[in-house]
Amino acid sequence: MRLNSILFMLFCTWLLQGQSGQIEYKTVLNGQEVTVIVKDGDTTVVAELEKAIVNPVREFANPEERERYLKYQRYAPIVYPYAVNAVRIYYQLQKATEGQSEKEKRKLVKSISHALEDEFETPLKNLTKTQGFLLTKMIERQLNKPFYDIIKELKGGFSAFYWNQLGKFNGFHLKDQYEYGKDELLDSILEEYDLKKDLGNYEQ
Repeated sequence: MRLNSILFMLFCTWLLQGQSGQIEYKTVLNGQEVTVIVKDGDTTVVAELEKAIVNPVREFANPEERERYLKYQRYAPIVYPYAVNAVRIYYQLQKATEGQSEKEKRKLVKSISHALEDEFETPLKNLTKTQGFLLTKMIERQLNKPFYDIIKELKGGFSAFYWNQLGKFNGFHLKDQYEYGKDELLDSILEEYDLKKDLGNYEQ
């Protein structure tokens, strides 16, 4: 907050001390506009708090369900940054290749693939099955399309087929898009780790 704003607040407080009635005015505190209320010499600052998610105490049908939920909670913050970066890159590619043919788009993807591999390949290879599952579902939830279609769009049908077959060995199908309501435990985790809050202006 600027010095003149601080002085203005102090001056108003001093001026109104001992007076009855209420006066309100707006100022900026830590970059946020707030309302200052001065009544009977007492000063109250009213600010809008960030949105917070309060989840009720969760009950589980069995120990296996509880263990799966705890796994989701433990692994979600690990894969979250990769999901944000993946979606951000996808949006950037969409913008850079707007109006181009599929061939031209894949040519651009190929030209930057080595740089992406250097940044993501090693850590992604170390993900567990559950971590990989959460990563794909975070991305699918944001882009509203199955991971298979994303790969096919960027790398072609053969690559999509290859990765789908590989995914089957790990227990999930890349053609199965995230669907809200199908898995309440997964829904809860993905709502908590919503990519929108860190995508900023990249979100379409």
